[in-house]
This record gives sequence, C-alpha cells and structure tokens, in this order.
Amino acid sequence: MSSSIEKNHLFGALIVGSLSHSLAEKCINWGDNFYVGDYEIIIFNLPSLDYGTFSKINTKNKYYFPNIRDQIVEAQEKTNLTIICITDKIIVDKYNILDNNDKINNYTWCPIIPIFEENGGKKIPKQERKLKIQYLNLVKEWERLFSKYYNNTGYNNGDSWEYKFEINKIPYLYNSLGRDIAFGLSWSISTSGSFKKGSNKPIIFLPKIGNIKDGIDLLLNDFVLNDEPEPDWIQEIKIVGQEGLEKKIEEEINKINQLEKTKNELIEAIKKLNKFKKLLYLQGKPLEKIVEESLLLLNVQIKELSVDNIEDRVFEYDNFTIPFEIRGKETKNLNESDLAQLIKRIADRKKSEKYKTRGVFVINHQRNSKPSERGDVCDYNIIKQANFFNICILSTIEIFNLVNRTLRGEKIDIKEKLFNTSGLFDFPNQTEDTK
Repeated sequence: MSSSIEKNHLFGALIVGSLSHSLAEKCINWGDNFYVGDYEIIIFNLPSLDYGTFSKINTKNKYYFPNIRDQIVEAQEKTNLTIICITDKIIVDKYNILDNNDKINNYTWCPIIPIFEENGGKKIPKQERKLKIQYLNLVKEWERLFSKYYNNTGYNNGDSWEYKFEINKIPYLYNSLGRDIAFGLSWSISTSGSFKKGSNKPIIFLPKIGNIKDGIDLLLNDFVLNDEPEPDWIQEIKIVGQEGLEKKIEEEINKINQLEKTKNELIEAIKKLNKFKKLLYLQGKPLEKIVEESLLLLNVQIKELSVDNIEDRVFEYDNFTIPFEIRGKETKNLNESDLAQLIKRIADRKKSEKYKTRGVFVINHQRNSKPSERGDVCDYNIIKQANFFNICILSTIEIFNLVNRTLRGEKIDIKEKLFNTSGLFDFPNQTEDTK
C-alpha cells in the first residue's frame, strides 16, 4: 500500500460543500448527515452554501446545524479534530428559529462564530506565518476582516457552576493595518480549581479564493500528506526551472493588471456615454443638469442664474435672455397648464430681432415608458398655442437622438434653428436611436 493511501486511511478527511477530492475519505453536500467523530479533519466550504439551500435544510431539520456544533464541541474536547472553514458573509434564516428563539445562521454549526467587517482590499504585506500552508499563498485579496466573535459552544459564564470561559485568537494572515484575514479561534473553560477543558486545536478560518476546489485540494495535500510543515529557509532553495516559471508568472500577472486597467478605462468610458440616457428617464434638477450638458454638445450653452431663480435655465445673448422650462412627466404629455407657466413668464419680456423664439419648453413626456412606446409630445392645440406665443417645444428624445448623431461624428449646431422655431422642434434628417 502506498504511503499516500496509508495517510489517507489514517487521517480521515471529510469535505462539506465540495465534491470530488481524491485525498478526502468522504465528500458530501450541505444537508447530508455525518458523524463528526468519524473524522480527524473536516473542511467546511461556506461559499457553496447559498441561502436557498440553507433555508431548505433548516425547514427540513432546524437542528441540523446545532447538532453538528454539539458534535464538534465534544470532539474538540476529546480528540485532535482539525476544523477548517472557508469563510463567507453571514446569512440568517428569516423563517426558521430554534426553540430558545435563537436565529439560525450559516455559522451555527461552529462553536465560535466569527463576526466580520465586510471591507475588502488587496494589500497583504510580507509576514512570518504561523500556519504554513500552500492555500495562503493563493490569497491575493480579501472580502472581509475579522471583527469579533460569538460564543456558540453552549458554555457561558455564570451557569449553574462557576467557571471562566476564554477565547484565544491566532493570526495566520493579516493586512497592512494588522487586521486578520485568516485566523484561528480556540476556546477553553476553567474552574476556580484545577479543572480545565476546551478545544485541543483552533478552528482555522480562511478567506475564499478564486478556485476554491483547487484550494481544498491544497489543504488536503498539506494536512493529509505532509508529515510536517516546511521550514522557513526552504523558500530560499531553488530548483532547476523554478526561476523561469516564476518569471513567466510575473509576466502574466503584469499582463492581467494591464488588461484590468484597460477594462476599467473602458467601463469608465461607457459610464460617461450612459449619462446621456438620463435624458430619457429623469425629472427635476437632475434632468435640468443633463439637458444643459447635452445642449452644450449641440452648440447651445444654457445656464442656471441662481438657486432661487424662477427659470430652470436660460440662454443669454446681447441684453436678452430666453427662458427654459425643463420638466419630466411620468405618464402624461405636455399640457395647456404646463405651457401657461412659461407663457406667463415671457409676457413682459422685450422681443429680440435676432431670434424669433421667446421661450423653450424641454419635456421628457411619459418618462415611465420606453421612448418607442410613448405617444406624441403634446396634442395639436398645444403646438398651435406654442406657435402663437413663439415658444419652442423640445423633446428630450429629440435631444438624445441629436447627441447620438454628434457622437457618431456629425457636426450638429442647432442654435439657429432652436431659437427660430415656434411650435414643435424637429431637426432635419433625424435618426431614431431610441427605438
């Protein structure tokens, strides 16, 4: 019998939440039953336990996780059981509770429940490691940091007999501020006399990595096959071909970083373009702002006079101003009452010989619907009124289509036509980009 098979036989390993690991004695899904005392090492893969599976398990048997916890506590006291947990964020069952009204979470199986701060990062300094395992070499970033713990052993200070309960935390990997990314938690209780008991080994909590299945295989390799951890100086020893491979790895990492940078730049470019889509669904001040930015692309510069000014925006030229009313409406079109507000404000303004238009009403009508499913901006009677008072009605859909044409490379200047239009504005050769 080979040494690896003998090791595997002597050092029974159970994997919960990940299948097909050749070095493990048994691999099971969450919800499958097992007896903790049958194994010397158990690895819990928490990222594989989604809320739906978690809730179904509790509905079928709400004591599934507490029973595992009780068995682990007993085994930790009596054996050298090794528990490894690949961590994930805490999820709580909203519908199932225990008889003592305790809520069930995805760490209820664990005697000591770690509480995390959900705060990710990437900078991991070089450090002396108390736990020398290959898995930690694959940790390049983290999603959460250890904050505190919750005693879930069932032993609490102040029970029927007096004893002291203690937790010992061992840092295995930490960030540049000394916050724990990987760590161990052990527990013990002692009385005023000499009696003491607790976990013989700490529970090892590890962050998840990109390929958890490969990570679990590395853990099995370290804990099942290796007789003892590597000494610190072994890392200084080089074998033929190692340096070349390490150099290639570094080159690939640089390529990945450059691709990541390019991807982020492209994402930012898309965000800058997507802001113009706001023309189609916003209202109020946000709509006023994007209308101002969009018209600037079309050679029309409007501005806000002051915070308390009655005009949403104005176009200034010579000693004249043309007021802009900018409005979004959920399900309705531009109506007579809307138009009357702008008519009232232009009544006493002096007329200009340069431009025919005395006011512009920008409307995002029926904004709750897709542009292709909206009706007309307004009815014919409203257009007649606007024409009579020299008011230009400008749809945000029209602005959006003109912006798209500009982004395609067309040189579009709507100033002369916009400020010499009475009624509904319509620019020649419009392309319909909102269908």
